[in-house]
Amino acid sequence: MPELQKMKRDGQIAGFGLGVNEVRPCLDVMAHGHLDAILLAGRYTLLDRSAESELLPLCRERGISIVIGGVFNSGILATGPVEGAFYDYGLAPSDILERVRVLEMDVAPTPLAKAALKFPLAEKCVASVLLGTTRPSSINRNVEAWKSRD
Repeated sequence: MPELQKMKRDGQIAGFGLGVNEVRPCLDVMAHGHLDAILLAGRYTLLDRSAESELLPLCRERGISIVIGGVFNSGILATGPVEGAFYDYGLAPSDILERVRVLEMDVAPTPLAKAALKFPLAEKCVASVLLGTTRPSSINRNVEAWKSRD
């Protein structure tokens, strides 16, 4: 961290950060110095808000930008609570399927995938959402959701 801070002061880099799937490493690193950005996957979504209580307020306070990855929590927030849906890199357990059923009703008539994509962007310190997929149909869905204003 001291070397990265020196490189930034010397103008060798414009900024630095880290990319992780858990909140605790972010807080641990932030205890040792300033970060410019964090890529956080799956921990500030409609389904998992574990970044909300401690990390997001600290990022707002320190001016740290967050890029949110994994907004679909490995797929379930895009597919809905269907048989074989994935959550957190594995098959979704029954309690998660039920929570997603409730979420679907809560966001209706907005499609669940669209609500999941837009949700983190309401947070002040979220600079962007990072999406990834292997299916052209998912790319089309994400582009349409992104372009929509509601």
